Amino acid sequence: EGNDVALPYLKLEAPQLLNVQVNEKPDITKAGKTYKVYEVVATMRQEIATVNAPQSQSQSVEYIVKYTAAQEVKLVSVEYRKGYKWFEPHDKVRWSVKYVVYRDRTYSTGEVITDEFWSKESTVGLDCRININGPKQANEIYVDNDIYYLGGGIVSDTIHRSRIYYIKTAVPNLNNLKTVETSKNEILNVKAGTWDKYRSDKAFFDPSSPQEGWYQAVVGTYSVYRLKYNTKFIVTYDQSVNYYDRFLYLDNQLIDFLDYDIEHEYQFRNEDITMPTGEPAKVFTLECNATYLGMDFYSACVDTVYQYTTPPIIENP
Repeated sequence: EGNDVALPYLKLEAPQLLNVQVNEKPDITKAGKTYKVYEVVATMRQEIATVNAPQSQSQSVEYIVKYTAAQEVKLVSVEYRKGYKWFEPHDKVRWSVKYVVYRDRTYSTGEVITDEFWSKESTVGLDCRININGPKQANEIYVDNDIYYLGGGIVSDTIHRSRIYYIKTAVPNLNNLKTVETSKNEILNVKAGTWDKYRSDKAFFDPSSPQEGWYQAVVGTYSVYRLKYNTKFIVTYDQSVNYYDRFLYLDNQLIDFLDYDIEHEYQFRNEDITMPTGEPAKVFTLECNATYLGMDFYSACVDTVYQYTTPPIIENP
């Protein structure tokens, strides 16, 4: 009859996002590039209603949408850190230390991965030695004309990191004694930083064809004093300090630990004393105080030389 009739239809409201869940999947590598893979799951709701229908109806419809996303993983930066760790005495090993290099790799995803590279365990050596002018050890009894070596011993304290070598010597006249410094703070073995003198378990370091890994060398110093009676040297005091210096060759670069050098000082002194039996004497001491990575060490050679009026009576010289 010429009248417009409104036809019924369904009215769809705009979808509402209810929830998004991101699930990480195994990384994939293509054409030499690594990608971080994610599965994105979105839960949505949409309202549906009838319009112009004899009976109005409405309902809610929920549906899930899934899709896969990938993000290229790029290395943003690499940083290196150094450290060390001390180990208490164990299995007849003195205080020992390990070096470590931490490599922090930061990626475009924000993830930081830290790799650890540890050196072998090594000890610090503070060695004191006394040598006498004769075929025996300094801590043994020995007679050389009018010089009497009356023995001695070594006192070691592993826990407190100290070592003392002591002897006793008898001479006719203290005024005939003279000490001579023959070496002071001399380089022992290898100078720190002479990289081609450092070696791994397999070979020396070759700067022209470097191989990755840890390299080490024994470095340190020594001092020597000698005791002379008239024109003859009768005792030698030898003090040294040494440790394993190391470096790690990694990622085409040499990571050294030269700043971990041992701090040490040698001192030689003599002191006038009187023996319990009344004889005049001199105590000669060559000592070394050292500090290494927060640990203190001590070593000394101690020789008590007294003047006799009657030659000492000893058995089986």
